[in-house]
Amino acid sequence: MTLRSLLRQLLPPALARLAPRRRRRYGFFGDYPDWAGARAASAGYDQEAILERVLAAMREVRDGRAACERDSCLFDSVQYAWPLLTGLLWAAARNGGALRVMDYGGSLGSLYFQGRAFLAGLPLVRWGVVEQPAFVRAGRREFEDGTLAFFENAADCAAALAPNTAVFSSVLQYLEDPRAALEQALAHGCTTLLLDRLPVIDGPQDRLCVQRVDPALMAASYPCRLFSEQRLRRSLDGLRIVAEFPGADPSLGLGSRYMGFIIDCAPGG
Repeated sequence: MTLRSLLRQLLPPALARLAPRRRRRYGFFGDYPDWAGARAASAGYDQEAILERVLAAMREVRDGRAACERDSCLFDSVQYAWPLLTGLLWAAARNGGALRVMDYGGSLGSLYFQGRAFLAGLPLVRWGVVEQPAFVRAGRREFEDGTLAFFENAADCAAALAPNTAVFSSVLQYLEDPRAALEQALAHGCTTLLLDRLPVIDGPQDRLCVQRVDPALMAASYPCRLFSEQRLRRSLDGLRIVAEFPGADPSLGLGSRYMGFIIDCAPGG
């Protein structure tokens, strides 16, 4: 038991609130006026160390020495994202069993590898990951096969796969213009949107901050957007929300929580 927890048990509530608090070092920090400010205060996404760590973890999964990878962490059992998997199977069902996915910011295929046991029974699965060039080169070199492919932009992915489903899992918050990415997916013919691990806060405005990652996981920091739930829901007006669900991620501070959506974007859907 730590000294802090002991004090909180022994002291009256009014005094316990005065007990020393450990300063939070990891999670969401700041309230920046614009994306450029948050980006200047962080290291960014394109660090070689991030790719190397993810690549090493995905090799373990590919070669059968680990069951699952998420955010470069390895697991002995598959950590299924059940709502997301439900959305994928729902999308396949409404397209005659054909699932053609544009996985925006999908790393080296983490979600594909997590769900492939359930997707294997579908008559057609094509999975395209849209990522940074360094990730695309590594993915093509080590993980691409007849089902999984890697692309540097959404247009190339759309031309190759004609996707019917777009997946944004823990992605939109790291984009300077998330609305443009969603509109791009719709313009390329995706009739199902799957949004997962989306950090939201109360209040009328988004908050731009920096996410600092625990070095035990990965020494990194990124600009990040915490979405106003009110604004987010307004931006989805005109689309049919089939289901919404709480995200599995723990809060990283600033009053944030995670949520996800399965969205029908088909005309008249």
